[in-house]
Amino acid sequence: MASKRFNPAKLEKLNNPERLSELPVSFIATRAGLVEPEVIVDLGAGTGLYSRAFAELFTNSIIYALDVSSVMVEWMAEHVVPRYPRIKPLIMDDGVVPLEDESVDFLLMVNLHHEIDDAEATVREAHRVLKKGAAIAISDWRKEEMEIAPSVAIRVDERQVADDLKRRGFRDIRTFNQFCYNYLVIARR
Repeated sequence: MASKRFNPAKLEKLNNPERLSELPVSFIATRAGLVEPEVIVDLGAGTGLYSRAFAELFTNSIIYALDVSSVMVEWMAEHVVPRYPRIKPLIMDDGVVPLEDESVDFLLMVNLHHEIDDAEATVREAHRVLKKGAAIAISDWRKEEMEIAPSVAIRVDERQVADDLKRRGFRDIRTFNQFCYNYLVIARR
């Protein structure tokens, strides 16, 4: 459903560094048990804010910054890649991750789950590309009224995200709710 998708005309909102203080990459990396991952996927990367933060945290990782929006991918190619050559922006189709089976050490989705038309297909693809034992982290808006997020009607509750992961065979599913606007669900393949 295109109406659920982020409007690329507002892409500067995605570059707000306050997003990183609200949901710090160090917290995500620690809870996901990351130690020098070779390959990271930022699914629904937008402007690559989290891709850049992970590139700074893990200086040897290759990071695939995937998005369905050609505007976002082109923006990252122009504004991100010159400074972060290990970030590889790629266009993707809904529910299709253009990478090999079991090739990814960590997959991240921030404020994307509520925009996905077919969450089952996306979670299935995440499971396919992640190595055995690799982690996935999904963060999205809390399903409660607040001024800065999309409509509550389109948001996805963290229990639904955990159920989606469990149905696909993910294990060690943990939920973190200490953030002002978001929740974080981490699981292992």
